Amino acid sequence: MALTATATLSIRMTAQQSNDATFGEDGVGRIDEVAGPTFTSGTGASNINLIYSAARTIAQGANETLNVHNASLTNAIGNTVAMDVLKAIYVKNTSTALTLSVGGGTTPVLFLSTGAETINVPPGGELFISAPNAAGWDTVTQVNLKFAASAGSGSLTYNLALYGVDS
Repeated sequence: MALTATATLSIRMTAQQSNDATFGEDGVGRIDEVAGPTFTSGTGASNINLIYSAARTIAQGANETLNVHNASLTNAIGNTVAMDVLKAIYVKNTSTALTLSVGGGTTPVLFLSTGAETINVPPGGELFISAPNAAGWDTVTQVNLKFAASAGSGSLTYNLALYGVDS
């Protein structure tokens, strides 16, 4: 059975800033932009055939490493996820107190250059990054996504969505 998937990932940016002038007309600056990739089913550029999404929980001060290549994750329809190429990742830190770190460890994590690098997603923050080209991020040689919760009290829950290709 061939797997198929499609996705439209959009970010809508609408903002306005104005300056009340003392003489003449007010200055107004606007942003009205919709950005983000659209993926159709397949294995090439702007294609995906696997989606993984879950709400995951980490205890304060703890971490977890996810291997997106070795079929250790199961998606919402019960299929194991074994991505050869990751095309997009979305992370939302739903904690109100703890920071979620993405990356770190001894080897590079896909879109980070070195193992020591991290991206900190503050409480309520979101991270979205995509590589819709055919190469995406190779999960065969850089397979791990590491997530860590800052020290504090309680636990941290984050929403994770991965879009990729099993070629």
